[in-house]
Amino acid sequence: MKHLLQLLVAVLLTVGCSTTTEPTPTDPTDELVLIGTDTVNTHEVSLYFETAPHVGMNTVLIRVVQLPQKTTVETVIWKIDPTMPSMGHGSPGNVHPVHHGNGWYRGTCNFTMTGDWDIALTRMDHDTIVHTTHFPVVVK
Repeated sequence: MKHLLQLLVAVLLTVGCSTTTEPTPTDPTDELVLIGTDTVNTHEVSLYFETAPHVGMNTVLIRVVQLPQKTTVETVIWKIDPTMPSMGHGSPGNVHPVHHGNGWYRGTCNFTMTGDWDIALTRMDHDTIVHTTHFPVVVK
């Protein structure tokens, strides 16, 4: 029993002290899939997916900065509306992006099938549409 305990302690110490050679991303966007960027008046809007777009629920991230200083914008209201123009339909279950911190907004986009989709990302001011940007997406 004593030898088993010593072996367990040795394994835990070895695992706890191991180092990794994996690079650490310096930019949070290094791990994301950029769909596109649009400049609207004095704002730069970038749409990202956490993984390559696929059938089912996809986490989307939007980054908004004020130009030219590139300061973060944290008060935008977004609506997201994916449609498949060739089939004439959208998809249910989407969650409009909300502010998540430091100019990042997080939401969910549902794709019901493979093919060419259009994501309409609409900036709102209460009930008034400020601007809509369209991002083409291919779902495989």
